Amino acid sequence: MLGSGGYAKVSSPSRNRWWKVTLSVLGVLVLGALALEGFIVWSAWHLSVLAAERFPGDRVEALIDQVECTSCGLRQRQDAVWALGQIGDRRALPALRAHLTGRRCDHAKELCQYELQKAIRHIEKGIPLHSVLRIKP
Repeated sequence: MLGSGGYAKVSSPSRNRWWKVTLSVLGVLVLGALALEGFIVWSAWHLSVLAAERFPGDRVEALIDQVECTSCGLRQRQDAVWALGQIGDRRALPALRAHLTGRRCDHAKELCQYELQKAIRHIEKGIPLHSVLRIKP
């Protein structure tokens, strides 16, 4: 087939490679995002199961109890804050708001204020990708 100017059109090998590389990179990014999402969902689920082994009620109630627990380590309580934010159940809002101080974070003595705010924001706005974690009251 002749193009304009009487020359035959030839597909450039570098142009074909460019599309293959672009599609490969996009595929890797999509798979990475899905793997990360899966890890987040699994981590929140796992933390809720651990809390449910220690506290009564469903997994959300157990995580709320873990946030309120005075004999639990700060890391365990912080993990419960994060998991509640990922699960997105509105029953957690009063407990999370009760720990907001408005002061700067003191990670050695109290729950991280930034993480509390983030968990509250996630619950209020909703995270549709994490709907698999939703627990019916």
